[in-house]
Amino acid sequence: MKKLLIAAIPLILFSLSGCSSGYKDIETGRTVNAGPLVEVDHNIKIGILQPVEHPALGMARQGFVDGLKEKGFVNGKNITIDYRNAGGRDASQKTLAKALVVKNEINLGIGTGATQTLKAAEENAGKTNPLLFTAVTDPVAGKLLENNNAPEGFVTGTSDMNPVAAQIQLIKECLPNATKIGVLYTQKEVNSEVQANMAKEEAQNQGLECEIRTITSASEIKLAAQGLASSCQAIFLPTDNTIASNLAAVSSAVKSAGTLLVAGEEGMLANGAHVTLSIDYYELGKATSAMAVSLIDGSKQIKDIPVGIMTADECEYVLSTENLKASNIDIGGAMNTHTWRDIDKK
Repeated sequence: MKKLLIAAIPLILFSLSGCSSGYKDIETGRTVNAGPLVEVDHNIKIGILQPVEHPALGMARQGFVDGLKEKGFVNGKNITIDYRNAGGRDASQKTLAKALVVKNEINLGIGTGATQTLKAAEENAGKTNPLLFTAVTDPVAGKLLENNNAPEGFVTGTSDMNPVAAQIQLIKECLPNATKIGVLYTQKEVNSEVQANMAKEEAQNQGLECEIRTITSASEIKLAAQGLASSCQAIFLPTDNTIASNLAAVSSAVKSAGTLLVAGEEGMLANGAHVTLSIDYYELGKATSAMAVSLIDGSKQIKDIPVGIMTADECEYVLSTENLKASNIDIGGAMNTHTWRDIDKK
């Protein structure tokens, strides 16, 4: 089982309100002494904000909930989980975030946008309750914190930064004669831009020309993908929520050109991508639940919980033989270079 390397350091007890006297239970109005939340005589309230229905984000959420359960924290028994999904609507996300930070003692943001919205809602409400995140590619670029190794505020969590350099190297292994690759991402997604720039740098290191195209909405995907497929032998798709949610449009746009689609994570293969070196979002969520448990039992503070990041060695090579066949793509020697898991073989 894959495991994120997260430091385990003995820590002092953590007060949710940020002061030494304790925090106020919003239902009873009582001030509770600072210390392990597990000793408090009410269910610990945990809010979860997810921006949109998405396989990878859903797996991260399930891993978080299951991880809590494995440690004895069961929804409806000794914790109360308040899960909200914004359905892809920014306005709804802001409204939901405001409600969550008022009601809950710990909140989880799934993805950068949801976490940014929760952080802003806490700050506007004058709160510093623990805010965890998962599936955030670059927390620093997303202005969630300043130091991944020693979070300075009330925010920490796990990153889904995929091994971008290794993904580009994979293109060279699959298509040794490739000369140009493309990168497609959504303009407003900061984390996708970070991955795109990393991909371009590695492509240059590999002697590949790189063309980057961005979209502002899902309606632009087909034209942008066709443009890249007309001159590129492969396209790298970052862990971009809009692209992932509309992967079928990308796949259909490039299929006739036989362009290799290398995805940021394996969930994108279900809708047409071909290969990836993928992180495990379920395990990512479980790693985040371990952070929540350490806050609940008072064994750690936010500032001493570094951001968890998976290494390339902890990721898995995944492919879809059906998608490769449908696009008439042969990845040649790469089949024997790595140990692959085929999503089409159950």
